[in-house]
Amino acid sequence: MSKAGSYETNRVFNIRTIRHQGKTSVALDISHSVEFKTIIDPIRNVLRIKLYNTIWETDPQNKMFNSSLLGSYVAKEQGDPQ
Repeated sequence: MSKAGSYETNRVFNIRTIRHQGKTSVALDISHSVEFKTIIDPIRNVLRIKLYNTIWETDPQNKMFNSSLLGSYVAKEQGDPQ
């Protein structure tokens, strides 16, 4: 928390995939710990990771070439829950 009593805004500055022993991990490099929520949509084959009070300083979308599981990502800001 900052001195003014408000929470600092977190920043995502990199998205990486890591392969290890046949498994794929997604790593988000962030400036501070942050509350998050994951949602898996099995019909559309989509993993959503919601990070609250966070600014994305990555490319808004990109392809992941080193992962057979994760083909691409889209990062966009949404309003935080009330």
